[in-house]
Amino acid sequence: MLPHSFLAAAAAFRAVKAIKSAAVWGNMAHLCIKNKRLDVAEHCLGKMENARGARAAREARSIAELDARVASVAVHLGMVEDAKKMYVAADRFDLLNKLYRASGAWDKALEIAEKHDRIHLKVGAGRVAAWGGGVRGGGGLRSTTGYTSSCGQGCRCKGGGRGEE
Repeated sequence: MLPHSFLAAAAAFRAVKAIKSAAVWGNMAHLCIKNKRLDVAEHCLGKMENARGARAAREARSIAELDARVASVAVHLGMVEDAKKMYVAADRFDLLNKLYRASGAWDKALEIAEKHDRIHLKVGAGRVAAWGGGVRGGGGLRSTTGYTSSCGQGCRCKGGGRGEE
């Protein structure tokens, strides 16, 4: 039985080694994320020449929860919805908040911060007040007063909760 399984493994290795298409490696990386196999996903990312994704896979080794590690790599493969679900499953609302802030979803980031990740509430509210809330939306600083007063930073926050500069 052992020689037969060894021959099957050798044939599988030769078949995988012959793959040259980045699209095939990408599909395999997606399957690895679905199956939570980061070791194989890191190899696929390397074959895809996705340096940022491979780096994320290496850096994810320091995260304790498996779902959070997988989610941090899933983001680099464009699987953002799956990553959100995995962050919630791992109770890593800090990383979910960081994902929302990085994607510009400030309202969702503040909602997560208010409910689950209170330590990042000042950071999120202050940034919404300074950049995201009203300034880019054309509403001016007056529309950000709700965010600045909830952040608790007082006068240090742009607008200071009073609609001033």
